[in-house]
Amino acid sequence: MMNNNDELKTDTKAFAFIAFKATSDRFSTIINKLFKDDESNAMIIPMNIRHDDFFYTMSNMKNSKLDGAVISEEFTKDIIEHLDSKSEAVEKYGVCDIVILKDKKFYGDYLFISTREENSEEFDYKKITIYLKGDTDE
Repeated sequence: MMNNNDELKTDTKAFAFIAFKATSDRFSTIINKLFKDDESNAMIIPMNIRHDDFFYTMSNMKNSKLDGAVISEEFTKDIIEHLDSKSEAVEKYGVCDIVILKDKKFYGDYLFISTREENSEEFDYKKITIYLKGDTDE
């Protein structure tokens, strides 16, 4: 579980939230509270990125300790050229809002549209669950 001091441990799953104004957006705060409430050993770190720095940031992320990133709307099209693998939703819509980093490769998906289509009429925008599958022996 992430401790009360919001410190990252060596085994903490760490994700970036990449946006123009990530630190002033409540997204990271809300997700980190959900991680704590669920006793998940995970954390999302807000990263303010200017459009000019996006390519540099993503290139360097492959060598970071991050496990992935949530991509804010302003970068959902820009990330496409950095992906090593794309989900069907990314291929279909040409945008990506989450990237999982594994073995220095980016695996992109478009969760919002995937979730909306799967739940169509009964979709509740206040309740979104994201499962981040870790490495298992199974």
